[in-house]
Order: sequence, then structure tokens, then C-alpha cells
Amino acid sequence: MHYAYTIPASVVQPLLTSHATMICSVRAPAAKEDRRWPVIARKLAALRARGRRSIRLVDANCGDGELLIVAAQYARTLGFVAIEAHGVDSNAALIAHAQAAACFINDPAIGFDFTLGDAQAALRDEAAFPADIVLYAEQATGGEAMTTQAHAAGHLVLRAGRPLPKRLAA
Repeated sequence: MHYAYTIPASVVQPLLTSHATMICSVRAPAAKEDRRWPVIARKLAALRARGRRSIRLVDANCGDGELLIVAAQYARTLGFVAIEAHGVDSNAALIAHAQAAACFINDPAIGFDFTLGDAQAALRDEAAFPADIVLYAEQATGGEAMTTQAHAAGHLVLRAGRPLPKRLAA
């Protein structure tokens, strides 16, 4: 017995709207203008040079996910074969934008997870299995506590605008 199926072309190759095209095409230049980008790129290259094949990236207060998506794609170009990228933000519209942008990254080696939530809580959860790189922006409340949690959550911690010391003194 033989079955024939017809799949519409729009399912196999979805049509990109002008908004989707904008999401994908504007992303890299803007992310690479972030002051944290050179440090991220060096850290990724150093990990790969040491033979690492997998990496975990976390971005608390990720906004639209731009920097996290570009970092994950860059890690893939360096030869990482398993990339876990987790972004958290309390703004539902920005998380929706990040999720939509991540849908256009068709690479099975990259796993994106953008969730709506509290950045401090996400950093506390990440401390059980620290990420290789943690990106965050301090909130108006709980700045010092968030910095401490960020350091517990990752090996290299980068606050919006500048890198932080490896570990805080107790």
C-alpha cells in the first residue's frame, strides 16, 4: 500500500515577513557594539581552543535576546557542537520578540530557551550548575544581591557595560 502526502510549500519553507527579516538582519551589528562583546568573543574562542565542544550561556535581563542569540551563533561558527542559551526577562513583549527571533535560527546544535521571569530567581536557579558565561544587568533593587547571585551562577560574569571580577570577596 502506498500513501501520498502533499505538504504546502509554506510549511516546508515558511515565508519571511518584513518584521522577521528585520529581526534576523539587524541583530549582529547591534550586538557586537555591546561593550561586553569583545570579552564574550575572547572567552568563547579560549574555551574552544582548550577543546571544549559544548557551552552554556545565560542572560538574565536578556531583553529581546539579541546579544545571547549572536553569542550562540558565534559559538557555533567556532565549532561548538552543543550550545545551550538561556535568557530570562520580566518583560513579556521582549521575551516574545526573543522567542520569535530564535525561531529563525535553524541549527540543531543551538538550543534557545527564553522565559518570562525574575532575573534574580533565574540566577539563583543557575547556581546549581554554573554556566560558562553569565550576562546580566543590575536591577534598581537588589543590585548587590544580584551581583552575588550572578557570580554563583557562572564562571565568567559580565554586567551590562563592563566585566566584573572573577569572584566577589566575602
